[in-house]
Formats: sequence, C-alpha cells, structure tokens
Amino acid sequence: MNLVDEMFEPVAERLRVLADATRLRILDVLRRGEASVLEIAAQVGTSQPNVSRHLALLLRAGVVGRRQEGRHVHYRVLDPFVDRICDAICGSLQAHVERQARRLPAAANGNGRGAPMTSTRSTPRRRRT
Repeated sequence: MNLVDEMFEPVAERLRVLADATRLRILDVLRRGEASVLEIAAQVGTSQPNVSRHLALLLRAGVVGRRQEGRHVHYRVLDPFVDRICDAICGSLQAHVERQARRLPAAANGNGRGAPMTSTRSTPRRRRT
C-alpha cells in the first residue's frame, strides 16, 4: 500500500466506520438487498433507534444510501468496495486462524517451539496493595 500523506486520515476514518460489530451486522443484512430499519433491526437483533443511529453514520460516510417510500425508509449498500474490504479482512482472519492451528500440534509435541515457560523464581510474588 502506497498512500500519500493526505490519504491516511480518510482511510482511517473509513476503517473506523467499519470497525463496529453492529454496523458489520447491518451491512451483512444489506448485502442481501435493500431493507427497512425495522427489517434490519429484526435481523440484527437490536433496537430500531440503535440501528437508525448506526445507519446515520454509515449514510454520512457514503457507505449506504436510502430511499423513502411513504413512511418507510429503505437502505442499501452504495459502496461496492465494502464487500471487498470485508471479504479481505475475513480472509486474513481465516489465514491467521489456520496458521495458529498449525502451530498448536507442534507445540503439543514438545519440539521446542511453543514449549511452556517455567519460572526461575523460587518464591511466590507478593501482591502489591
């Protein structure tokens, strides 16, 4: 990644917008298609005001768009890169978990890597109060 200095803050802001489990759940619902606040709240398992607050943030960031139909407002994902960002992070996390899983058998076999550490201290530590 080769960013010009002026891009660091906007990139960090975009990542902050996505760095919330509730917002990721909302985006996961919207990946399947347009939905109203009440539909999103039911699928995410949180309150309508909470979903509305998160949607307002996503709307200001340009990640989602909205369409009013009578009294109902329907939201959709506007930014096509959101799916790619989430897929990249999920792929990275999966690879990390797989690397950790491969290390576990090696540590259990006692080949020196990941062997349990033993203390050289002969007396127990006193707790500070």
